[in-house]
Amino acid sequence: MYCVKCGNKLNDEALFCSKCGTKVNKMLFHLSKKEEDLIIKQSADEVNLSSNSFILNILLPISFLIILLFIILISGMGNFAL
Repeated sequence: MYCVKCGNKLNDEALFCSKCGTKVNKMLFHLSKKEEDLIIKQSADEVNLSSNSFILNILLPISFLIILLFIILISGMGNFAL
């Protein structure tokens, strides 16, 4: 059986997922192999989406600010006579 939240493979006695901590609902685990594979694929897709949003929401703005600060620093250095 697999965790419905993260797709982690669970042993039959598990009460909680060892990876994400989600409580195991035994009634949900009468799934075919095809359905289990679909859950795993959906979980992998969610991980890919969250890593893409990290890049877009965190790394891209920080990179933009660093470049902007560098441009301001370089343009300001022309005003000083050595």
